[in-house]
Amino acid sequence: MHPHGTRARYQSAQCRCRLCQIANNTYQQSIRARHARGLPLAGQLVSRRPVDRLLKACAREWLTKARLARELGQHDARLRFGQRVRRGTLDALQKLADTYEIAS
Repeated sequence: MHPHGTRARYQSAQCRCRLCQIANNTYQQSIRARHARGLPLAGQLVSRRPVDRLLKACAREWLTKARLARELGQHDARLRFGQRVRRGTLDALQKLADTYEIAS
């Protein structure tokens, strides 16, 4: 079980002690602040079109999906995605493309 004073305890054990409430409120405030500034959330789902564009650009530079998967820390070398991907995955792929100076 998660320790008191964490959002995980607030959610998983439905603990409503003061410490867990503060942890949850802090998290909620940070989400609202990011949203107000127009910043994306790492777990947010986005369209896979930008990912496909980046993968095609990487393929033009002879970066295989297996190599990209290794560098992204993915266990599946095929880099399979659904219709939508997590924002963090898109950001990591974009950062990797920037490292190799690949324009999409």
